[in-house]
Amino acid sequence: MATGAGFEIAQASLPERLSWSVQSAAPELVILTTSSPYSGNATYAQRIRTYCESLSVRTAIWHHDDFSDENALVSALRGTPCRGLIGIHAYRSGRLFLERDFAFPFVIVLGGTDANLFDQPAERDIIQRVLASARAVVAMSAPLKARMLERYPTTLPPAITVIPPAPAFARVHAVQPLARLVIIGPTLDRTYREEVEAKLPTGALLASPVAPADLHAMMVASCGVLNSSLSEGVCGTLLEAMRLGCVCLARRNGSNEYLVEHQVTGLVYEAPSEAESWMQYLLGSDGIIVEQRRQKDISG
Repeated sequence: MATGAGFEIAQASLPERLSWSVQSAAPELVILTTSSPYSGNATYAQRIRTYCESLSVRTAIWHHDDFSDENALVSALRGTPCRGLIGIHAYRSGRLFLERDFAFPFVIVLGGTDANLFDQPAERDIIQRVLASARAVVAMSAPLKARMLERYPTTLPPAITVIPPAPAFARVHAVQPLARLVIIGPTLDRTYREEVEAKLPTGALLASPVAPADLHAMMVASCGVLNSSLSEGVCGTLLEAMRLGCVCLARRNGSNEYLVEHQVTGLVYEAPSEAESWMQYLLGSDGIIVEQRRQKDISG
C-alpha cells in the first residue's frame, strides 16, 4: 500500500484494568488493537510484539476500546517517552490518531473491515485522513491492498459473514450423523449472534471463545477448518490452520484465494453445494484427511 520513511517506536501508560493488555517497563512501542483476546487482530498484535521484543524493543499492547476519543489517548501518552505507535485497523484504531496536536508517528495495519464495512461518508473520511497521516500502511494481502487502492467501492458486502453454509451442513449431517460443525469466536454483535443461533442446523454448535492453545488442539483433531467469509482482509484462522497442517476449506474470495491454492494447499468453494461436496469428501474414509493424518503419523 505505502512505504513511508523509517519510523521510530515508542511508549505509553496503560489502564491497569485491561484484561489481556501487555504492559512493558517503559515501553518504546505501543500497539493499539481490539480488546478481545480471541480475535485474529489480537493474534497479530501479539506476534508483532514478540518480534519487536526479539529486537530489544520494549513493546506494550493497548486496547482502542479503552479510549473514548483521541484526546483520551493523547492524555495517556502525555509525559511518556513515546515516539510512535502501530494501529491495527485504520478506522477502529487510526481514528484515535487524528487529534490535531497528535505528535507521534504511527503505522497502520489494515483490517478487512477498513475496505469492506466502514463505507459511510464520515467513516471513509476518517480512513482517508488516517491513511494520509500514517508513516506507512500495511496490507496483509494483495487483494486487500487492491481494494483499498480503489478507494472503497460504493457498494460493499459485509466485512465478515460467519454464518456457515447451514443448509449444506444440514445435508451433510443427515448422511454423516456423527459430523459436527463447531463455530468458535468472540461475540462482536449480540443481535447477530442470536440470528446465527436461530439458524444453526442440527449438529452445529456455536461455542464460546477458547484459549489459542485449546483452539489449536481442536483444529488439529478436526477433519478440516472451514472459513465461510464473503470477504476478508487476511484470515488469521486459515493461517493458523495451515501452519498446524490442517485441511482448510475456504469460501472463494480474493484474500482466501491469495492464501489457499485449490487442491494444493487447501480447498476453495464458491457455492454451498460445493462446500457440501467437499465436507462429504473430508468426512469420507477415502478423503484426503486420511492421507493427511497418515503423513502426520509418519513425520511424528
